[in-house]
Amino acid sequence: MNYESSTLRDECPSARRSTVQSRALHLACRMLGDAAHLAKYLGVSEEQLLTWLQARDDPPREAFLKVVDVILSQWEARDDVMCAARKH
Repeated sequence: MNYESSTLRDECPSARRSTVQSRALHLACRMLGDAAHLAKYLGVSEEQLLTWLQARDDPPREAFLKVVDVILSQWEARDDVMCAARKH
């Protein structure tokens, strides 16, 4: 499958074979806006990111931990808002 960069920027491709890594990558992709932003954040090419998003290969541990950090930062921010709302 050959994707041009413009296609990658328009969507975050889903994996045909879902893995924990591909699902986390997809969520981080959506949180950052698109595949181009996630690739830049991870310091990899969009083509490399695509292989991970489509579960054709697993990302290295360092990249995966950066993805988890994106997800947790959003989760923690939402959790802080929810906790503050419960106190009122």
